[in-house]
Amino acid sequence: MPDLKPDNHLNKSQLEAAKHIHGPALVVAGPGTGKTTTLVTRFGNLVESGIAPESIITVTHTTAAAEEMKVRLTKRLGSSLRHLTNSSTIHSLAYRLDRFAAKRGLLPEAWQNPKVVQNYEVAKLLSLSGIDNDDHEQMK
Repeated sequence: MPDLKPDNHLNKSQLEAAKHIHGPALVVAGPGTGKTTTLVTRFGNLVESGIAPESIITVTHTTAAAEEMKVRLTKRLGSSLRHLTNSSTIHSLAYRLDRFAAKRGLLPEAWQNPKVVQNYEVAKLLSLSGIDNDDHEQMK
């Protein structure tokens, strides 16, 4: 099994985020400041603490960043767990949530075929939909 311990080269703030186990975490920082390294370390810590990798969603802004996250997670967790990781862009996640909610009649009629789902709408869907692990699997 790959080493999932926190990286020694994280600074105090990064290490605090990487060790956060219970509940969601939002890491906001400028380019090249170690966000991806911090999130990959946190993902490893979550898996090590017994959380199923398929129940963790990592969200980035760009497709390139999502792909980089997948590469680093595979390196960190090993290729046997690669298929269980779920990294996407905010836009991809919003689209999947929209389709998921629409199929279950969770969206108001006016939202049935939206072109754009705003970030606040995604947060509202997450809080209102009661998505659990079984539902998460169907979203993939």
